[in-house]
Amino acid sequence: MMFTQSSLGDVTNAQYYIPNSLPIKEYDFRKPLTVEWSSSIPKLYTTNSLMADPDNPVNRVLAYSNNFAFAIGFLPIYGVGQDLKNFTNRTFEIRNNSGKIYPHGVDRKIGNVLEENQSYSAAMYRALIPYSSRIGNRMSMYHFNVDGEEYVYVDYSQSMDDHIDIGSSFNGKTIEPIETVNTQVVNNMYHDGFDIKADYIEGETCYAVVRIR
Repeated sequence: MMFTQSSLGDVTNAQYYIPNSLPIKEYDFRKPLTVEWSSSIPKLYTTNSLMADPDNPVNRVLAYSNNFAFAIGFLPIYGVGQDLKNFTNRTFEIRNNSGKIYPHGVDRKIGNVLEENQSYSAAMYRALIPYSSRIGNRMSMYHFNVDGEEYVYVDYSQSMDDHIDIGSSFNGKTIEPIETVNTQVVNNMYHDGFDIKADYIEGETCYAVVRIR
C-alpha cells in the first residue's frame, strides 16, 4: 500500500496548474490559478469528464508559491500510470479547505476489483522545482531518474523556442517524447540539453514529457 500527498506552506497565495485538464468547478487550471480555499468550495476532482484528452488522463498537478513550486504525479509509462483511466474516475483530488493534493491511483470504479493474489504497481513522484527553472515563458522544468532513465517535464504559458539544459552527462543520448501537447522536441541531446519549440494555444496547456536513454 502507498499513500502520498503534497501541500504548500503558503496556500493562500499559491497557484495551481493542471496540465491536460478542462475547467473544474468553474476553475480553469490550464494556466497557474490562485484559489482562495475554504470549506464553501467543493473538493476538486480531476475526473474523466474534466480531462482534455480522456485517453491521456491528467497524471500530475503543479503548485507554485513565491520562489519555488512542486509537482506530484504518476509516471505515465509505469504500471497503472500507463492506463489510469482503467483504474480510476478521478486521478487527483485537491482538498477544498487546505489546497492539499491527493492522488487517486484507484477508486471504487466497478469492474476493477482485483482477484486474490493479483496486484498492480504504480510509480509516483514528488519534485521540488526551483524558481530558476522559470525562463521566459517557461513555467517550470524538472527531471528525475527512474531505473537508469531520465524523465524531463517542461511547461509553458506562451509560445517560445527553448533550450533545456540538464547537464553534460546526457550529451549524445537519445530523446523519446512520452507526451507532447502543443510542443515539438527538435533534436537529441547536445550542448548539455535539447531544444523544444512551444506553440501555445489560448485555452489549452502546453508541455512536453520526454525520456532520455
